[in-house]
Amino acid sequence: MENGKFSKEEMDKFLTMTIEFSRYMQEGILIIKLFFDEYLYYNSGEHLPRLLDLLQWMTSISVTGNYEVVLALIKC
Repeated sequence: MENGKFSKEEMDKFLTMTIEFSRYMQEGILIIKLFFDEYLYYNSGEHLPRLLDLLQWMTSISVTGNYEVVLALIKC
């Protein structure tokens, strides 16, 4: 979502496709959750309706907990 790197149309298309995928899966996408954790602090309000559509599919999960589970599996 870097300013100037993609056109508004490209960003809208990307966000729409991500929203539709989340709807299809009936849940949020973990990498999008990580993105929101970083991006929302700096959000200028651009694409806000699309971002809110994505947020409705996010679940409140502990990312730290997921890291611990994944790391435990990797160490085995």
